[in-house]
Amino acid sequence: MSHIISQKENLIILKELVNDFYRNGMNQENIEFALNNLTPKNRNLIQYKIKSKSIVPIAFFPTSKTIEVNIDKTDKIIDHHIKEFKQENLNYSKFKAYYILYALTHEIEHAYQYLISKNVIEEECQTLKNAYKEMFKIIDYTKTNYNTITNYRFKLARLIYLKNQNLYILERNANLESMDLISFLAHQKGEETIYNIFNNMKKITLKCGYIKNNEGCIMNTFEGLLLKDRYEKFYKTEDLSQEERAWVGLSINDDTREKILKLNIDITKCI
Repeated sequence: MSHIISQKENLIILKELVNDFYRNGMNQENIEFALNNLTPKNRNLIQYKIKSKSIVPIAFFPTSKTIEVNIDKTDKIIDHHIKEFKQENLNYSKFKAYYILYALTHEIEHAYQYLISKNVIEEECQTLKNAYKEMFKIIDYTKTNYNTITNYRFKLARLIYLKNQNLYILERNANLESMDLISFLAHQKGEETIYNIFNNMKKITLKCGYIKNNEGCIMNTFEGLLLKDRYEKFYKTEDLSQEERAWVGLSINDDTREKILKLNIDITKCI
C-alpha cells in the first residue's frame, strides 16, 4: 500500500488536489498545499522547496533530505509525457491533473523510502529495508566515509545507478506505489480510462526484475551495480505471499513470474 494513501485523511486531500490541478494546472499554491500535506510528517527530517531555478524539474535529494519542485520545468515535462498516450475517450486535461499528482507522489514515496532506510518508518520486509539502506549509501556516499576499495566500488556503483536508475529498486518501487495510488484514486472517482492507463503502467513496472529470471528487482539491482556480495549479506528469509514478494521485488516462483510477464496479475495494494 502506498505510504501516502495509508493515511486515510490523505484520500480527501488527494481528491481535492486532482480537482485543483484540473481547474488551475500547477501553481505555487496547490503544489505547496500538496507537499505540505502529503510529505512525511517527520518535518525535522524531510523538507520541500519550490524553486524557480533548478537543474531538474522535480526530485527527492537524500543529501539534503529535500523534495524540490520547479513548477515550470515539471509542467513542460508532464506535457511532453502525456502526448505519448494515444487513447480514445481520454480527457487530456483530466489525465494531466492525475499525472501531476503521480509526479509529486513518486518523489514523496522516495522520501518514505529514505525514512525506512533510516529506521524512522517501520517496514515488515527486512530485505527491502536493508536494500533501501544500501541504495541510499550508494547515492549519497562521500569518499571519506569508506576505505579505498569500498569507495571505489561505491563510486562505480553510483555511476552505473545514475545511468540505469529506472531499472533499479528505488525507482521501480516508487513507481509501483505512486501508480497504484493514482489508479486507485481514478477508480474511486469513476475515471476508468485513466484508471486503466495507470493500472497497466503498474503491471508493466511490476515486471522490472523478472524479465531475465525470477530473482526479483532487489537482487538484480545489486547484481547490476556489481554489489551482489552486499546483497547476500543483508538478505533475509521473508515470510510473505507470492504477491507480496512480487510487490517489493523479491524472488518469486515460476508460476507467479509467468503471470507477471503476461500482464495477467492484478495486485492492488490501495485497499
